[in-house]
Amino acid sequence: MQATEFLAIDASERAQALGAWIDRQPDKAVYADQLAGELQAMESVPFKAKTGNGDTQLICFLEAEGMRHPLADLAQAGSPATRAILLAHASTSASVTGDLADIGYVLAREAVVIDPSCQAAVQAFEDSLYGYTDEVFDDILGWHLERPDVARMALAIVHKVRDSWSPEHVQRLVELEALLA
Repeated sequence: MQATEFLAIDASERAQALGAWIDRQPDKAVYADQLAGELQAMESVPFKAKTGNGDTQLICFLEAEGMRHPLADLAQAGSPATRAILLAHASTSASVTGDLADIGYVLAREAVVIDPSCQAAVQAFEDSLYGYTDEVFDDILGWHLERPDVARMALAIVHKVRDSWSPEHVQRLVELEALLA
């Protein structure tokens, strides 16, 4: 079954159907790679579901409640590149379905740490920072020492989204940057 076929399943049942399909696959790593590729291809295909707000096949697929669960579970079976893509899409799903903001952030954070060059992961990380910032300061500080490449990428993204932040969070950013200098 291809990812686009799941669009025919009602959004309220889509995540469960995907989870059941994944459970029946003998080689989860192969299916993880396949699904990651299919989801990437769906990103630019216009689509309008009967319900929901998505305007591409990918967003319509992801706006099924609970979709983050099978995607995050399947990500663990894939290569690092596949894991980053599937976790990024799990993060996006969490965001578009109204899960707690920290869930989207945690999934996106894991994705960018795995592969900071993955565009889907970087975009999910950026999107998550519009709604959740509590952990990003400590994360950047930790990455500064252990993963400077991720810290630089995260700081660049933070600068893109900081205008949407409260004055208190902007002040924390100024303090973090002073500490890193």
